[in-house]
Amino acid sequence: MFTNQRSEDFLWLRTRMRRPKLLFRIAWSIWFFVFQSPASGIEEQDFALRGFGTLGAACFSTGKWDFLRDERPDGPGRSKHCDSKLDSNFGLQFDGAFGESLTLTFQAVGYHGADDRFTPELTLAHLRWIPSTRTTIRVGRMQNPMFFASEYRNVLYVQPWVRPPTELYNLATAYSTDGAAFSTSLPLKDWRLDLEMGVGKSQFNVVLSGSQEIGAVKSDFAYLGALLERDHWALKAGLLNGRVTYAPSALNLLGLQLVSLGLHELAEDFVFDHKRAMLLGLGIKYETDLWLFQGEYAYRLIDAFNRKQQGAYLLAGRRFGNWMIYGILAGAWSGTRDLLHRLPSGSESDASLQAAIAGVESTVNAAIEDRISLSAGIARPLGSLAILKFQVDYVRPRNRPEDALPSGILTTLNLDFIF
Repeated sequence: MFTNQRSEDFLWLRTRMRRPKLLFRIAWSIWFFVFQSPASGIEEQDFALRGFGTLGAACFSTGKWDFLRDERPDGPGRSKHCDSKLDSNFGLQFDGAFGESLTLTFQAVGYHGADDRFTPELTLAHLRWIPSTRTTIRVGRMQNPMFFASEYRNVLYVQPWVRPPTELYNLATAYSTDGAAFSTSLPLKDWRLDLEMGVGKSQFNVVLSGSQEIGAVKSDFAYLGALLERDHWALKAGLLNGRVTYAPSALNLLGLQLVSLGLHELAEDFVFDHKRAMLLGLGIKYETDLWLFQGEYAYRLIDAFNRKQQGAYLLAGRRFGNWMIYGILAGAWSGTRDLLHRLPSGSESDASLQAAIAGVESTVNAAIEDRISLSAGIARPLGSLAILKFQVDYVRPRNRPEDALPSGILTTLNLDFIF
């Protein structure tokens, strides 16, 4: 029922768009048109309502910092030794088919968001038109297919780990768009090449590093994705290019402070106003009935103080009957602290300059997520609708200032299910 494919039979992703009233009006209008209007030739089996979710608990050994994923405001560690909110979610998806070439999809997911709530969000709402066996056009709310787990990132049931490696997937918290996409499938000797290109906009909330302030990230971009498959092999590449706006008050105040001191070039690094952004993703996978080997690499560039970010992981897994045992080596590194080498030197008596420099150092250091992790996990299906997963991660922060954060051990037990 649930496979690692790019069809929308069950595409379970989360988007971070914060316009629920407008979206639910659109959804209700389409629903009314479809189900209240006469429709000949539409059978009951053309419609399906399905669900998924995760019940989990994670404990982090250090009380010095929180383990975070995506835009969540907190996690296990300093805030709370054990946390049930890190991976837990619940989602419903409706799919409707109208003839052989037109489908309609709605999805809503409740998860721990930046506002520290589990408020459900409309995460999919699009029409898909299939004019030919090799071509698909989608319009509405959907996903951009940058990584292997991007198109079902919230559906942990179909993934081999307890969660996607944060070292890489945290670089792309905005992985859904409101826009249009065109995809086509082409034969290439013994391979099949799937190409997808699209344009869109996204808006989601994040918590500013080092504070509890929630800010909205807005972006508009275009992307191109490619998937090359043959037998047990899959090669994936994606390129996204666009503009990002992010203006929390703390960054705005720091930027204004730097401008008042005549540090205009430095101030530009702290003004997220329509800044150029680029994301490159590469991946390779080899999977058989017994073995799974998978690796991905991502490079993110933003014209701001956190301009260069990179992440990668390697996974190796082996199946023993119903059991799956795996290990993951992951890392994240950046050039964020390079900006500190460009800070001006000033007299200790210049209180304004010293305060500005301290603000820059604090903001830059809080944004550093460089680390390396080593993980080991085991998964076992419980019937056909649930999987129990246990994973232990050793996480070591890197490239930190002198008061370096300590390493920690994260222990996670998740029950992933579908219905």
